[in-house]
Amino acid sequence: MWLDIVNTIIEVISKKVSIDEKKRLKLSQLFFDVAKLLEDTAKDLEQDVYPHGKCAAMESLSRELVSILKNSMDEEPLQELSHQLFVASNLELEYAMRKSKDTIVTLQKTAGRFEALGMLYKAV
Repeated sequence: MWLDIVNTIIEVISKKVSIDEKKRLKLSQLFFDVAKLLEDTAKDLEQDVYPHGKCAAMESLSRELVSILKNSMDEEPLQELSHQLFVASNLELEYAMRKSKDTIVTLQKTAGRFEALGMLYKAV
């Protein structure tokens, strides 16, 4: 699901020809924040530590992402992205899947992709 979310975001923002500097910088920082949160969650799961509070933090970041993108997307894909983010924001559910090697690797890959998005949007 996380990789699908990143792909959806890339698809949406690549279609937008012009994003003003203020919005671009907000997106960049938001992508860095999501990457850090996912990295921290993966580290917690590797150590069998329950990711306390990370669900609420991811939910807040997700709402902010939808808010920033709302004028850059059609309503239907925005609602779908919002739903995907809401479901994925339940990071504590990842704790139950922490023994699956795919869970931690997927979180790490997704964190890397969000970090790359942050770098790209900061540099443009």
